[in-house]
Amino acid sequence: MKDVYAISIDQSVLTKMKQATGHPGTIVTIPAGNIGKSQKQPTTALGKCMNWGVDVSMPDEVVTEILRIYVENVDKFQQLSPAARVITKKTVAAVEVPEARMHPAAVKFYKANKIQIGSLKTAGVIK
Repeated sequence: MKDVYAISIDQSVLTKMKQATGHPGTIVTIPAGNIGKSQKQPTTALGKCMNWGVDVSMPDEVVTEILRIYVENVDKFQQLSPAARVITKKTVAAVEVPEARMHPAAVKFYKANKIQIGSLKTAGVIK
């Protein structure tokens, strides 16, 4: 794996960019070391949750099974990248997508498993 070098961006620049473009990302401070060993300082960036999406026509049982497998194996996703350590059973629905835009079976799964739908901020992962 190659080293990744994080570049911090001034928060006022990110704010202006968000206002000009309507980008839904959240301005975040990534703790030192979270991106990798070469990240020595906290880094200000525009965070956007990585998530999976499916069409509403996908059968409910398929959506439910995908989510069940994902939640059961979340520890394996954490091993893919230092940044993936934020993926936990508590944060799998912290994807900054409004509940109304989620597949109904996903919403049902999250609620049945007491997984909060929201963002990494509402999940308490970032400030």
